[in-house]
Amino acid sequence: MKILITAGGTSEKIDQVRRIANTGTGRLGSLTAEEFVRQGGTKIEKIYYVCEPGSIVPELDCVEVIPTHDVDEVGDALEKLLTQEKIDAVIHSMAVSDYAVESVTTAENLAAFLADRLFPFGPEKFESKGSLAEFLAACVRENDRVLDRSRKVGSNVGNLMLCMRRTPKLIGLVKALQPSTVLVGFKLLNGVEKQELLDAGYGVLEKNSCDLVLANDLTEISRGRHAGYLLSPGRTWERFESKEEIAKGIAGKVLSLIDREGRR
Repeated sequence: MKILITAGGTSEKIDQVRRIANTGTGRLGSLTAEEFVRQGGTKIEKIYYVCEPGSIVPELDCVEVIPTHDVDEVGDALEKLLTQEKIDAVIHSMAVSDYAVESVTTAENLAAFLADRLFPFGPEKFESKGSLAEFLAACVRENDRVLDRSRKVGSNVGNLMLCMRRTPKLIGLVKALQPSTVLVGFKLLNGVEKQELLDAGYGVLEKNSCDLVLANDLTEISRGRHAGYLLSPGRTWERFESKEEIAKGIAGKVLSLIDREGRR
C-alpha cells in the first residue's frame, strides 16, 4: 500500500533572498504518517511525504521525503507521483499558498506608469468602477517599471508593492489523475459558525470528489489543542479534539475504505 501525504506549508519567492510563507508546520501530516504505520503495519509499503524543508518529518523507514517550496513545485511533485505510481490514498494536509508573487514594484514606479497610461485618455474612458478596476489591474500586470526579482531588492526601497496571482487548486489534480485513490482534503476557516464550516468542508468534498475532508477553524487551534470535523459523504461527520485524535481518525477511516472497497 502506498500513501501520499502533503504536509506543512509552502512559500512563494519575492526575490532571491525573501519569501512569503504560511504557518503550516507539518505536525499533523507527520502524526498521520505514524498512525498509518501503527494501524496498517506491514501493509504500508511506502509513504511519500511532500513538504517544504524545515517541516516536521516522521522518522519512519517507509517514508520518502520529497522537498518542495512553492505551489508550482508541489504541483509538479503530485503530478509525477500520481502518473508514475499507483497511490492508494492521498492525504492533502499541506497549507498551500492561495497566491504567488507575480511582480514587485514601488508606489512611485506605479504612479509614473499610470501617469503615462492615463495621459491620452479622458474621464469618459472610465464610465464604471469595473472598467477602472480592469485598467488598474492591467497597469499592475503590464508595468514595465518592476524591480528585478532575480536579485535581492534593496532594503532601502520604500513603498514596496507586490502584485500576486491566484495559484491553482492542486487538490483537483488527484482524482483527475487517479480516480480510484482515497482522497482526504482539508478546509480551514477562521472565526465562523459551525454550520458554515461544515458547509464549506462539504463543498470541498463534493467539488473535488474527496472521500473525506477535515474541516477546522483557526480559533479552535492552539498549543495542545486542535479541534476538527472529519466529514464523510452523506453529510456525516465525527469531531476530534487534538492532532493525535485527528491523525488516528484519518488513518483508520482511510484504511477501512481501502480494505472495504478493494482499492488496493
